Amino acid sequence: MALTSLLSPSLLSPLGIQTISVAALGKRLNLAFNDFDGSPIPSGFDQLTSLTHLNLSWLSFYGQIPLEISRLTTLVSLDLSSNQYSNGSIYSSLSQLHFLSELDLSRNNLSSVVPSFPGRLRKLILQDCVPNFIGNLSSLTSLHLAECGLHGKFPHSVFQLPNLHIIDIPYNPLVAINLLEFPQNNTLQQLILSGAGFSGKIPDSLSNLKFLTHLDLSNCNLSGSLPSSLMNLTKLQYLDLSDNRLSGPIPSSYGNELLNLKAINLGNNLLNGTIPTSLFSLPSLYKLDLTGNQLSGQLGEIYNASSSQLVILHLDSNKLQGMIPRFIFQLTKLHQLSVSSNNFSGVVELSLFQNLQKLSSLDLSDNNLSVQYGSGNSSFVSIPQFEYLLLRSCNISTFPNFLRNQEQLKQLDLSYNKISGEIPKWIGEVGNGSLYYLNLSHNVLQGIEPSPHLLLHAFSILDLSFNMLNGSLPIPQPSILYFSVSNNNLSGEIPPSICSATYLKSP
Repeated sequence: MALTSLLSPSLLSPLGIQTISVAALGKRLNLAFNDFDGSPIPSGFDQLTSLTHLNLSWLSFYGQIPLEISRLTTLVSLDLSSNQYSNGSIYSSLSQLHFLSELDLSRNNLSSVVPSFPGRLRKLILQDCVPNFIGNLSSLTSLHLAECGLHGKFPHSVFQLPNLHIIDIPYNPLVAINLLEFPQNNTLQQLILSGAGFSGKIPDSLSNLKFLTHLDLSNCNLSGSLPSSLMNLTKLQYLDLSDNRLSGPIPSSYGNELLNLKAINLGNNLLNGTIPTSLFSLPSLYKLDLTGNQLSGQLGEIYNASSSQLVILHLDSNKLQGMIPRFIFQLTKLHQLSVSSNNFSGVVELSLFQNLQKLSSLDLSDNNLSVQYGSGNSSFVSIPQFEYLLLRSCNISTFPNFLRNQEQLKQLDLSYNKISGEIPKWIGEVGNGSLYYLNLSHNVLQGIEPSPHLLLHAFSILDLSFNMLNGSLPIPQPSILYFSVSNNNLSGEIPPSICSATYLKSP
């Protein structure tokens, strides 16, 4: 297919694109987010000799990147992301683009698969398939190679490029990256290597990246301690070192020096020691995720918590102790709070959250807490409108009445408590139809109040197991995905109508 036909009215009109003449194209051509139905890249791009910006992303193109693109020597920006391009002649196609500043090859298959090799071999994956020519593109300012199936050793010369501001190559687990050396005064602003195939310690030379604002080394098999040298990255706004094997304490210097931090994710590591209270006082921080570590001790109090910008606070699955500190209830911008699976103790009155009216997700599960919620209708108005409320193992003995006023609830977990009696008829009306997950397992419930509301509600997941329910088997709606009433005192026959629940999945 020639480019003249690519730009013809008959092809472009069904795609909602206006007719474009080659003369009128000027210096930019953007055909992104159209559907060319798995066709190869058309010929004729070499006619567009004045192009500086070419965007062919999300077009369902497949095959090799055409050699013709190498003749577009004035290209500054090239986006070929999210197609089905193969490696093929990528070296010849792109290595001559000396003025290229922005290159995005993300979400393609650049693993150099050779489909027809003589003999029995039908597929050969070359082990050094990272495009080395990239290290010679001295004008390059941004490089995006996410999910490209890269193999082999990533050229270290890329990290030495003098004008490079963004390296974005996540989710290439078979590529080997050497982070041993970063020169001083490096211009990098974003270094995103999540899921890359390297291990070892975080190099101290990262402190040379004075202009860095984004650092993502998550899921990279890193070990060792968090280096104090990172405090030199004073422009850093986003730090993600989650899903590694990092150990030792969190340096208090992070909270004292990295004053521009907006998001910190250190979750799912082996960090220990106490949490520096200075982290909670960072003036711009909106997300703090320390999930799944071995952090212990009590959380200290902080002043001026009401001025905090925290929106997301995840401290679950650690070894934190003591009472939940008062400053938590002054974080007025908070949307998500999870402190589950710790050793917190004491009484938590849900009315303490009355100043957190933006709070939509709350998880207090699996601590040594006793959650209380007042009585009567007067306490309803002081409790935020939740979407996710997880109160598993919180020493609750009765159904909380405030639930009747929850109009947006999607998930409710009251399992592993001490709730007895009957499931009230109003429970199926909670959330005004939005409640799709209800877990009441491991209580001492004896029955369900005579009402159609509970089981006529269209739950996706309903768990009533490990109670003392008696009588006949309750029948859920046909749209349910998971339904458990095991380990109860039910009797009678299983009615054939249970077979209408055709969406049920295996646990």
